[in-house]
Amino acid sequence: MEFNFDKPPKNKNNQEDSIERKITLEKLLGLSKEIIKDRLLKLGIEIKNEFPDRVDVVLGSSSQFAPPAGCAAYAANTDIVVLDKDFNLHKINHELLHAYSSKYRYDERNWDDVADDLNIYDKSIKSGFATEYLKNGIYEKATSTNFAQINEAITEKMNVELLSENKDKIENKGLFADPGKYYFYQEEILLLEMMLDGIAMSKSKNKDDVSIEKEKIWQELQKAYFSGNTMFLRVFDKVYDDKILREFNELDFKSEDYEQRFKDLRNKLIEKNLEMKFEKELY
Repeated sequence: MEFNFDKPPKNKNNQEDSIERKITLEKLLGLSKEIIKDRLLKLGIEIKNEFPDRVDVVLGSSSQFAPPAGCAAYAANTDIVVLDKDFNLHKINHELLHAYSSKYRYDERNWDDVADDLNIYDKSIKSGFATEYLKNGIYEKATSTNFAQINEAITEKMNVELLSENKDKIENKGLFADPGKYYFYQEEILLLEMMLDGIAMSKSKNKDDVSIEKEKIWQELQKAYFSGNTMFLRVFDKVYDDKILREFNELDFKSEDYEQRFKDLRNKLIEKNLEMKFEKELY
């Protein structure tokens, strides 16, 4: 793993701050790596690449690397995690989940070969269920992305679970970022939970089976997420319709009609779930 600061510190105080931030970041990355590996082992997923050694982490503040204020990002086309100066374990863990679910992990070839293969026109790269279509190999921004929003919901649901499950371990290291105080994609996670409820109800013979079936489908969904098995998402089409994922992907919190789109999709899910036999136990 390489750490990059987009601007060299101009004075001694800034240099000391940069060193301190780098040390803190190394600790957080080590802890995140441990937490994610533990989840992968529980899911029975083979760890092919030593992670996160292959990923570059950039602390950007004023360059082309800089994410929006208060945000972080994983660039699947360059295998770089970009953090702002206010990074914390919550942000890091979310982005490393993206990185660990990328094509670089589950492709059978050496990841350097995969990266080289992308240096041609009209290629695509996957992270989890999201596929970015690149206009000009790894050197051009994505022209479009499929399944981006549901991919974010799955990533953040997993992130909050991991931070909660490892609360004691995190607190003992003085690095705890309380997932109960905030988390991202709350509306998208709500929709995902409703869809998991629907699938669970469709598979259950009685109300006592619903929670068991929901956990099963959630485990299977995570396995598909880390292996790039996008076809697994058809499980949602079977319970709802073939438009449900497209409507989910059209949610964009930056758009003016986001709130209305969210309400429409939520109401659609409620209506469908109410048709099932255990609906009154859940809604």
